[in-house]
Amino acid sequence: MDDAVAVVGSSHRLIAVLDRSLQIQTGYVDHVLSQPLAELQRERDALLSGDFARRGEIVRSILGGAVPNDGLLARRLRYDIHDRHTAVIVWADDGAEADLTSVALRLASTVGAPPPLTVAAGTAMLWAWIATDSPLPVDVTGIDAPVWVAVGPPGDGVEGFRGTMPMRWRSTGCSRATRQRVGRRPTAKSR
Repeated sequence: MDDAVAVVGSSHRLIAVLDRSLQIQTGYVDHVLSQPLAELQRERDALLSGDFARRGEIVRSILGGAVPNDGLLARRLRYDIHDRHTAVIVWADDGAEADLTSVALRLASTVGAPPPLTVAAGTAMLWAWIATDSPLPVDVTGIDAPVWVAVGPPGDGVEGFRGTMPMRWRSTGCSRATRQRVGRRPTAKSR
């Protein structure tokens, strides 16, 4: 502190310099944090009332047996339902925080597939369809979240879209035989 006083000239001036420095630093932090927070708010709004909600309605209606209007479907889903696809359910245990969409994206990228069609199936569960002819690996490295992943059988077209995610999966998550935990394992302390 004595060196700082020697440079600035007086302790009163040092206090003013430190106060100004603190104002600049907190202004910078506020600015840096405001951008991601604004983006999160925009994504939340879209999820609750926009494209995500409409996509979820369309997917649920197709799973329920509705015959899709192909032109409208392709635009709204941004996914070719006539391809070969594999359904994936990704979910986290209660209370666990995880970016489920990034897990689905990671699964798709491991087989060179385009981004999957994803639909939130609750606060801690995501349904995804990945357009690929390749088998999907369940144990994916680089996932830094304790999540569960279930992979369905591949299917073609609209019927395959429905069939790759059996009804029992949609209602119960999936059976222990078809799921696998991926990502960071909980420690004894976090259990």
